[in-house]
Amino acid sequence: KQLFIISKESRAARFGIGTYIRQLIECFDLSLWCIHVVELNASVEGYVYKEEDGVFYSKISLPVYVNEWDLEKERLYYRGVFYWLASLIPDDREVFCHFNFARDYELARLLKEKLNVTIFFTLHYMEWSFDLLGNSEKLLSILSNPTDREEEKIVNQFKNERFMADCCDSIITISKHTLKLLQTLYGIPDFKLVHIPLGLKDKYIKKMAWLIMPVLIGVAVNQVNTLVDRTLASTLPVGTVSALNYSNKLTSFVIAIFITSISSVIYPMLSQLSSENNQERFTASVIKSINCVIILVLPITVGTIVLALPIVRVLFERGAFDANGTYLTALALAMYSIGMVAYGLRDVLGKIFYSLQDTKTPMVNGVIAMGVNMVMDVVFIQFWGLAGLTLATSLSSIACIMLLFRSLKKKMGYFGQDKIMKATLKSLAASLVMGVVSYYSYHYMMRFTSTGGEREFVVLMIAVILSAGVYGGLVILFRVDEIKIVTDVLRKRLKI
Repeated sequence: KQLFIISKESRAARFGIGTYIRQLIECFDLSLWCIHVVELNASVEGYVYKEEDGVFYSKISLPVYVNEWDLEKERLYYRGVFYWLASLIPDDREVFCHFNFARDYELARLLKEKLNVTIFFTLHYMEWSFDLLGNSEKLLSILSNPTDREEEKIVNQFKNERFMADCCDSIITISKHTLKLLQTLYGIPDFKLVHIPLGLKDKYIKKMAWLIMPVLIGVAVNQVNTLVDRTLASTLPVGTVSALNYSNKLTSFVIAIFITSISSVIYPMLSQLSSENNQERFTASVIKSINCVIILVLPITVGTIVLALPIVRVLFERGAFDANGTYLTALALAMYSIGMVAYGLRDVLGKIFYSLQDTKTPMVNGVIAMGVNMVMDVVFIQFWGLAGLTLATSLSSIACIMLLFRSLKKKMGYFGQDKIMKATLKSLAASLVMGVVSYYSYHYMMRFTSTGGEREFVVLMIAVILSAGVYGGLVILFRVDEIKIVTDVLRKRLKI
């Protein structure tokens, strides 16, 4: 089968109808359909013909006599387009043509009369309605007795749409108002009319709306947490809010680099397995996803706690960012790092629930964790100031993860708890050894140089690389299965 989608170079085609055409193409199986998108009145010389992703595109230019346009020249132009399209049609194909503009009725007439093509016309809008603001009574008055050139133009617009309707096998509308006008003003028989609503009453649209609302609330919960932390931090000494922001950015950087990679990969896979009701493979994927986050983020957590001060000093301490700012930021970073694994798991567990078409559970648990965070913020800030604020965020995230694991157990039963615990203990042991190595290696090398500047950066990098090697060797020695997946993620993100 062969389908020609006829459009025009115009503002509507670029921003409105053009978007709709791209979506329309995606609905067809290209192994069964030969799709041609034809753009008339294109700003090219002659014509352009190309193939892209299995779809053929033709651009046909405006005629040279466009400034002297009249009905006869318009017919001549469309006749040339018709012969061009006819040359693309093999004899053995069933041909369909989809129009988007009523002004192309002459081309539609030729295709119907000469080749008996099945023609569909999507009526996106009625041209006269722009001039008359949709006043159909005014239109009837003009049709009976046009008094000036503007009204004659409106009559011609109406005739174009009427001529196009006569050529078509089906007319598609997206509003009931347009459907009613076609039935009453244009006299189009019902068998030609197809009404496709905008989709707001579609059961799948409604289902998506119910699913997405808890997601939006869940995102809002995270923003409320951040707002509360910053508001309370503003009551502390000068520099506290900046320290909070800088430490939060460093933590978010880790999550964005590593956790987003894992969650973006697993979500489509989990959704497919859930829809196929493949419980065994779904559970195996859940185990791998959770273990990958733990194996990847736990050593980063330990390393960040141990080396928080030199990390902040190397990255930020210069100019107005003094030693006191470094200390405050490092303190906040260390406290944030306690919950870093929880931040990562929250994102992945959320995707697991979403793949099960359950968006409510992460939202409810998130709201509970937000309440816990607010209470702990108010209490902890009295005793530990900035450290209390960031520690409260970490502990509330850990509480959220515990609630999510509990909810996941209720929903799935077994989801590999024993395997997750085994991988966690192995990773924790390796991370603690790595933490000791990173601490002593850094401080030993710093005995031979001064703090700050390029030398400390080199020392820090050597300590990090050495610690990463120790951790990698230990998890391989402990036979942690997911280490290969983690290394693949790191290679992709770091482009190694």
